[in-house]
Amino acid sequence: MEKRKHPRIQVEGMHIDVSDGIGSCSGNVCDVSRVGLCLLDVAKRFGKNMDAYTAVASSGGKYFKFRVLPRWETASRLSKKIGVEIDEAPWQWTEYVMSLEEARRRG
Repeated sequence: MEKRKHPRIQVEGMHIDVSDGIGSCSGNVCDVSRVGLCLLDVAKRFGKNMDAYTAVASSGGKYFKFRVLPRWETASRLSKKIGVEIDEAPWQWTEYVMSLEEARRRG
């Protein structure tokens, strides 16, 4: 059962560039909410022992920059999946996700 205040919405074609202040890498986003994202295909060695990252998400010509806080991760052989919380989401991000929520409600 989903207990999230803001449910995740599946997205396709969203790209992410993340930096931990030491290194950077690229990946993909599989789902979003008003306050978080799930990152896929992130380099396995990225972000070891770091509390926050700077991220730029892009989709369809739209770009969103924010500071994110890692909450969980699952590693595979070469990459990892990371759940991150957005620290003070910009209003443009909130509007974007609300438009996805509305489109999902309409079916």
